[in-house]
Amino acid sequence: DIELVIAFNENISVSKGTLNMIEQAIRAGIPVEIIREDTY
Repeated sequence: DIELVIAFNENISVSKGTLNMIEQAIRAGIPVEIIREDTY
């Protein structure tokens, strides 16, 4: 079972694929964490 989605992206608003994956995870009730370069 999927417990968490971790997405690596700098500008999620222009990223079609990553944004779509995040939206699907949220709809499925899966927690999402977005990692940006300034957070590591």
